[in-house]
Amino acid sequence: MFPEEQHELDTSVQWVIEGLIRKGALISINGLPAARKSWLALDAALCIGNGLDDFLGFEVQHPGPALVVCADDGAKTAVRRLRMISRFRLGHESYGGVVLVDRGQLNLQARDAGLRLDNTLKMIHDRFDAPPALVVVDTSSMAGAPTSDFGHSYPEKLRWLKMVTATHDCCVALVDHMSKPKEDAVQLDVRISGWGGVLKAGMSEGAWSLERQDSLVRFRASDKEATEAVDCWLSFSQAPNEYSVEVADFDIGDRDDIKRYAQEHGDFEIKDVLGALKLSDATARRRIRQLVKEGYLIQKQRAGGTRAAVYGLRFEVIEEVVVEETA
Repeated sequence: MFPEEQHELDTSVQWVIEGLIRKGALISINGLPAARKSWLALDAALCIGNGLDDFLGFEVQHPGPALVVCADDGAKTAVRRLRMISRFRLGHESYGGVVLVDRGQLNLQARDAGLRLDNTLKMIHDRFDAPPALVVVDTSSMAGAPTSDFGHSYPEKLRWLKMVTATHDCCVALVDHMSKPKEDAVQLDVRISGWGGVLKAGMSEGAWSLERQDSLVRFRASDKEATEAVDCWLSFSQAPNEYSVEVADFDIGDRDDIKRYAQEHGDFEIKDVLGALKLSDATARRRIRQLVKEGYLIQKQRAGGTRAAVYGLRFEVIEEVVVEETA
């Protein structure tokens, strides 16, 4: 790529889901068994494939068809789950935009794996008249990904997946669960938190970590291009044959404080509320994002370069002036 080509190259970050999934990236989704990894991956695929506005409060910026390789549970289980997710997201079971490959159909280490996946994505493009936005391999170990050496052979054996993300301008997400470690196991904390495996090998450009604690799931996500790391708690429905998920909001006081700050000071940047309200950067951004979604705040200026994002009240507060008429 010569300099003149570099100057013409579009280097802007193209988020599929803002802060979580971006085009051209390879990410890993990790956690212990029963941490809701497969459910959340299918949920994201359905939101993207059906052009919904957001996923867990994060904006869906580039919707498009999604491919899910059901290497572990199989297509029947995936369809049953997708119908449940669709009832929650769409209000009915009739969803679109999600293509499934059944288990046993893709071996990531087979000599023709790259060609077969490339042809599949081209067929999806032709079928939907749109490029695929997300490819989920669930689980990558059941699709032939090497796991015997704690993920260190990923770059050697699966580096061709990087070319897939670049060629099709999509995100590839490798879902895998860590085997439950023994108390005296080496790197116990790394495995339990879900940040091992692919991410530890330095191949992944982003990661989701899910850790279940009783009825809640701690959801952490990071991406090399994201301005912040995500760290929140998710509450899933416990009812049989029902799916729902919400971001658990333990303290609405932060949002009330931000509302008052906006009313008293007008337009503001995130750094303004950090000092004034003693909030962490991640908490302030999450609360502001919630208030924007609820329609209370509006982003008046997008961040770019050295320019920070500016937020303010969606509707200006107008004081009513009463004028007495004199005879």
